[in-house]
Formats: sequence, C-alpha cells, structure tokens
Amino acid sequence: MNRITGLTIACLAFAGLLPIGSAQAAGAFSVLYNFQGGNDGAGPSGQLITDSAGNLYGTTQFGGGFTGCGDNAGCGTVFKLTPAGSESVLHALNGISDGAFPDGPLYRNKGNLYGAAAADGGESAGAVFKITGAGTYSVIHVFAGPPDGFAPDGGLTKGGPRHLYGTTFEGGTGNCAIGCGTVYKIAKNGTETVLYSFAGGGDAFPTTAPIKDSKGNLYGTLGGDGPTNWGEIYKIAPDGSETVLHSFTDGSDGGDPQSSLLMDSAGNLYGTAGTGGTGSGTVFRLAPDGTFTVLYGFAATGADGEDPTGNLVRDAKGDLFGTTFLGGPSGNGEVFEIDPYGREFVLYGFTGGNDGAGPSGLLRGSGGLLYGTTPLGGSHGLGVIYEVAPFE
Repeated sequence: MNRITGLTIACLAFAGLLPIGSAQAAGAFSVLYNFQGGNDGAGPSGQLITDSAGNLYGTTQFGGGFTGCGDNAGCGTVFKLTPAGSESVLHALNGISDGAFPDGPLYRNKGNLYGAAAADGGESAGAVFKITGAGTYSVIHVFAGPPDGFAPDGGLTKGGPRHLYGTTFEGGTGNCAIGCGTVYKIAKNGTETVLYSFAGGGDAFPTTAPIKDSKGNLYGTLGGDGPTNWGEIYKIAPDGSETVLHSFTDGSDGGDPQSSLLMDSAGNLYGTAGTGGTGSGTVFRLAPDGTFTVLYGFAATGADGEDPTGNLVRDAKGDLFGTTFLGGPSGNGEVFEIDPYGREFVLYGFTGGNDGAGPSGLLRGSGGLLYGTTPLGGSHGLGVIYEVAPFE
C-alpha cells in the first residue's frame, strides 16, 4: 500500500529553501544542497552523520579538483553542510598520497572525523584517514593487500572507546584472485588488525561495515554473486570464528543484501536485500533465535520501490525507514516507511530531475527528520543532499 504525499512540491527542490531541521509537513521534501563538481564534490555516497550542532558530514566519490583518478572526474571529497545550508569541502583527496573514492559513513569522535577510501596511490589497496577538528588530514593506515585487506568498502562503525570496525571488499587469505575480503579493527592511532578473512564461494566480498553487540559479536552482510550464491548474514565471535546466520536464496527471502544491518534493544537484526521477494527486493528481520522474517516484499513492477540497497533507520514506534535505488512513482528511487504491521508508505519518489535520483542511505536526525544523498540528478546532475519528513 502506498501513501504518497509531497510529490508535487517541486518548488522545494532547490538548495536553501528550507533550512536543516525546519518544521515540515509529513512527507515534505527539500533539496538542501546541489553538488557542482570541479573543486566541489560529485556523486555523494553512503550514510550521512551529524553532530550536536546539526551539521551534516559525508563523502563524495568524485570531484574535489584533482584529475589523476581514472576518467579525471576527481578523486572524491569529505564535506560538511551547516544547518544554514552552507557546504564546505573539508578535504579533497588527491589519489596519490591520501587515497581516493571515499565511501561513507564517516565516524566522528571528539571533533575528529575518520573514514575509509577505496583506493590509494601507493599500494592501490585503500586507506583509512583522519581529519582533525582543525582540518588537518592524515592517512592513519594504508592497506597492503593479501593477507591484509584490499579496497575498504562501506565506511566505518564504532567498536569501542579506542577502536573502529570496517570491511574490505577484497584482500585477506581467502580463495579469490585478490582475496575474498576481510573484517578489520583499527585503533584511532592507526594500528590495524584483520579479525576475519572470508573464505570464498558464497562467503566473500563484504560491502558494509559490521555492527557490534554488547558481547563483542560482529554482524554484517555479504552481497551475492549469483547464480547460486545470493549473499548471507554473518556473525563473527570475539574468538574470530564465523557463523552464517542466514543464506539468501533470491526467492521469497530476497537476495544480494548490500546494506548495513540495524539492531534493536532486543537483539533483532534488520536489513534489506536488493533482489528477490515478490520481485524487487525485501526488508527483513532476523531474530536472536535465528527466525528470519520478510517484513515487506517490493512488487515485481517496482511501483512501490526497487533495489533497496541503503541502510535502514528505526523510530521509537518501530517504524522502519529506508531508500530504494530504483523504482517508485517515477522509477528513480524513493524514500519509504514500513510500519510494524508490514504496510509500506512512500514518503518521496525521486523524479530524476532537480530533486536527484538513486538514493542510498539515510540518517534520522533530531526531531525525526530524515537526511540522505543521491549520487545522480540535481540542478548540476552530480547529486544532492536532501531532507524529508516522515509520517506521524
């Protein structure tokens, strides 16, 4: 069931018309910033983060002014957007000494930002970086490739007072050409430890950082590589052993999960699968006892959304919010809400014009407003930062 509101408010689809955190009607949508390329960023990716003042932080995979990365579209940036709508590039990666193509989410602690870049000019295996509150950028770890990781993907998540966790898409000791991927721990001083190397077969190629429970277990997803391997949900215990909690079939349960997981206070895990279900992907829950439940299956037509590859966020009532990269009213993706009864409501359907296209990843800010990015569309065609209000 769809409940579409605010899809005709095109006058709001330009940066600066509504400040961050302003009161909005349910389903109201506004573009907060349009990326311009060149010295500015292009192609924002991953989940945004925020601070107590309401500033937003994120990464773009391209732009920044340096031209030594592939098609000369730029090597990516780390940016900040103030509540007044002013954007600043905190660092433009150069692809030589400090990495390239960063991917969110970032992690912020004591005014410092930490993130991961998928490629590095020295070893071409990726890097973890730090930006201080004063704006000083430094690489704190360079991946060396097997048996170390290769190509960090999916940003960083908090592990404890002194450590962060992440994954590399390749590397490690698994039976793949450049390794099958790793889960790693990195101290804020840059000391990195590979916690687990994926073996290969269906157990390979993680794309998002894991989350940690109170007992020190890590949970994450692997995307599928078809036609028989459609991804999994995994658990890594503190002793380094891995357990596959669910193997996707691309049937009613879905397939090819590429989003980070969300855990509630009862230990249930929530996530999305990009394919399968009733045709265009699923939203699922995995209980601590192993019970797997499809909370919503997107229709084969894609009218209610298609390819839900972004992360989920959850409110106090148990409603889940997420994005689909494709589908929706105009076929360019959407922001959706699913209530505890399994009903889906489309909060906003992207048109592919000035409002953006292909959303992936959400942040739930104070007051319940939702913030996200699109890598495509906008007034320059290079992506946007947007805000949308949920239904009450």
